[in-house]
Amino acid sequence: MEIMVRLRTVLFLCFKNVFKHLFSKTNNRHPTIYFIYAIFLIIFIIEIVTYYCMVFFWHQIECHNRNECTKLLLVADPQLIGLHNEQIPQLTSIAIWDSDRYLSKTFWLAYKFVDPDVVIFLGDLLDEGSSANDKEFNLYVNRFYKIFQKQENTLHIWIAGDNDIGGEYPDYITYHKVDRFSKAFLQPNVITYNDVRFFKANTFQYKVPILPEFENITNFNIVLSHVPLLSSLSSFVDKVLDAVNPNLIFTAHTHKSMVLTSRRRLRQSRVINTINPDSKVQVYNLNSDNLYEIIVPTCSYRMGTLNIGYGFAVLERESVHYTVLWSPSRFLQLIIYGGFCVILILYSLLYNCRKRTTNYATN
Repeated sequence: MEIMVRLRTVLFLCFKNVFKHLFSKTNNRHPTIYFIYAIFLIIFIIEIVTYYCMVFFWHQIECHNRNECTKLLLVADPQLIGLHNEQIPQLTSIAIWDSDRYLSKTFWLAYKFVDPDVVIFLGDLLDEGSSANDKEFNLYVNRFYKIFQKQENTLHIWIAGDNDIGGEYPDYITYHKVDRFSKAFLQPNVITYNDVRFFKANTFQYKVPILPEFENITNFNIVLSHVPLLSSLSSFVDKVLDAVNPNLIFTAHTHKSMVLTSRRRLRQSRVINTINPDSKVQVYNLNSDNLYEIIVPTCSYRMGTLNIGYGFAVLERESVHYTVLWSPSRFLQLIIYGGFCVILILYSLLYNCRKRTTNYATN
């Protein structure tokens, strides 16, 4: 918080000096100078200030004992843009550049805020991963690792989504797609970190995670799936839940933020709670008769969802504290840019017309 207070003070002094300089000696300045100042000011506010200011609206979750808690940063549906599916092909390079830069900014701010032990990517890492040829797929994977660089002392977990390996009609899943994804994001389907065991549930291949023999007993069993489980109960979902007996489920795919609550044994009835930017930190007892599925919102503005962000969860003392680190609206930022460009064009036209009229009257 001390850093944020200092940042707020520095920003205030910067704006104070900028406006003082802008509005001094106004009679000696050409009107175009003000538009140049305004351009730089708008870019500075949108591309720097808004990203740091959003941190003030995030909820921090503190550990009672740092040695006994596990911090999770959850990344859902980043869907890095591919080379072929843009509606305006001529703008593909610009769209990729802007989207990648936005993901990088928001992810690293969230990462520094959370200081996670584990970063979990809940599928749909790539937008065209399933339809790409091998050369394009490797290009997309390199971009992914460049944006979400792995840090020392932090465990990264990746699971596949339908956009990565197929699985939704008519994009069928194939052995080759699964194999190249597994090689690019190589790790087992059951991962243990301290007293937490993570199980990857592959709903596209109907593979139930298998618990390794002679595995140490852990406090938390967590199922990770791209597609929500409790919202579409089936024989496969029952097999997963019976085999793992999870304390908690993390999923994605819907691009929205919500929590599904169901009874552990009687799974037919469920309660759906939506999490929005006004929601406080959610706390759930993982040793109760309830089973909780937390659906993490997308972190990409390209999905067209209004509220986007990253999941932040802390596991400690048989409970989980959860919140969403909401990201600024990139669409709103782009609309502001567009509106300012329109104003700038209109001003230029009016200024040139007025200048020509004045010159004509003088002559």
